[in-house]
Amino acid sequence: MIWKYVREPKPAGKENRRRHRRHRVQRTRAQIDRANAQVIDISESGVRIAGAPGWVVPGQGLSLRLIFSTLWRDVQIPVQGRVLRRGDTGTIVVYPPPIDEWPQSLAKLVRASTPMMH
Repeated sequence: MIWKYVREPKPAGKENRRRHRRHRVQRTRAQIDRANAQVIDISESGVRIAGAPGWVVPGQGLSLRLIFSTLWRDVQIPVQGRVLRRGDTGTIVVYPPPIDEWPQSLAKLVRASTPMMH
């Protein structure tokens, strides 16, 4: 069965394999081992980070704290994940839902941390 999958032709070009919508964020950061890194985008199951510490490598388990800066306060969400890959466009960390009703909570946090346009 696995051989059939390996041998069958793959679609040409880039394919969006994501299950969840990514949200671009500007005022969200990730705290890894007391160092702050900028969150580029986030979804229900993953986050792309710029400026992760050099010791972070693919396949590694990782504890981090997502910090959403809102007008009222910083909201901190602890996350346990795994580093999927690291490259020029950032470090990708995948994670299970950190809290109950995560999809709804994430949508609210993204809206609350998005700068308002005047």
